[in-house]
Amino acid sequence: MDNWGVRKMADKKKIVFLGFLPGFGGAERSMIMTANALANLGYDVTIISFKDNNVVYEINRNVNYIFIPDCGGSKIKKQLWRFRNLKDKLSHIKPEVVISFWLQPAIFSAILSKFVGFKVIYSERGDPTDEEYKGILGFIRNIFFNFIDGFVFQTEGAKKCFSESIQKRGVVINNPVYIKYDDFPIPVKRRKVIVNVGRLHEQKNQILLINAFAKISNEFSEYNLEIYGQGELESELKDLIKRLKLEDRVILKGTTNNLFAEIFDASLFVLSSNYEGMPNALMEAMALGIPCISTDCKPGGVRELIVNGKNGLITSRNSVEELSEAMKYMLDNPEKASLMGKNAKEICKTHSPDDIFKIWDKFIKKFIRSNKENERVGAEK
Repeated sequence: MDNWGVRKMADKKKIVFLGFLPGFGGAERSMIMTANALANLGYDVTIISFKDNNVVYEINRNVNYIFIPDCGGSKIKKQLWRFRNLKDKLSHIKPEVVISFWLQPAIFSAILSKFVGFKVIYSERGDPTDEEYKGILGFIRNIFFNFIDGFVFQTEGAKKCFSESIQKRGVVINNPVYIKYDDFPIPVKRRKVIVNVGRLHEQKNQILLINAFAKISNEFSEYNLEIYGQGELESELKDLIKRLKLEDRVILKGTTNNLFAEIFDASLFVLSSNYEGMPNALMEAMALGIPCISTDCKPGGVRELIVNGKNGLITSRNSVEELSEAMKYMLDNPEKASLMGKNAKEICKTHSPDDIFKIWDKFIKKFIRSNKENERVGAEK
């Protein structure tokens, strides 16, 4: 390699992403896709994963991947093990910026930044007002957020949950949509199915969706409900479906590697969640041009995506009555539903990856410049 090539490699700014990779999940996907995009923009990127090593989303070959497995023993022993191993890895890599999409790694980063010398960015992915933050975890979060340099929020609603000091250090960056406008043309005829995509988990509240479907199932006897995803509530959902005598009408589809091709011609997509960061499943359904309904899940991301009645419908959280009425309206008015689906497809243009990752790039560079200024001041002293 010539001297120019050596210089170019040396000039690459090092970024580390910290997180967990237990499998399918919005945060896992967002972390990997962001890491891939920044590597394509010329950064030297490393992903460090704790506890789980179930990589289901493709990691760019230009992204370094390090897995730190847990040790045996108590929870405290495991945390100390993670911390010591992370300290060794970061001391060796010497990154300019460390980014975490989970709270625990962000806290580790905040502590280690004082020893290794890097800037810390925390990307809030869930509901900042969740009950788990009202106890000791919330107290710990408030303390360590004072030592985090930058915050990335998925929505304005999430950003407003925090103090003015944190908001001043933060930026709102929506998730990108990786579906191009012409990838899936709007079908002439739609299948008579209603679809939902998400983990079978209390957060996603498929129980609400199944009960709402049950209320209209006799009136729309030709329609079925298909739910894509896996999770701990599978047995409970199967029992509910059986009690409602909907075994032939509500199908738990599990996971698939060809999701978009399977759902693009559905008549309706429904997100029934109690809370979401920026719901990828809803964004992708909108990008496919499927008429969409979503609950008004906390902390407000859906209202930044859907203009009620224009490109979808929004219902109150956990209201069987409202959700069933919205589903009935969409199925009774296919022309209006189709227009909402067409309008929703504009998200392919407003949330393109190129535009979203330019914002990430600009935000990260602010902290790299800050590092350089600190080094210059230190050298002058």
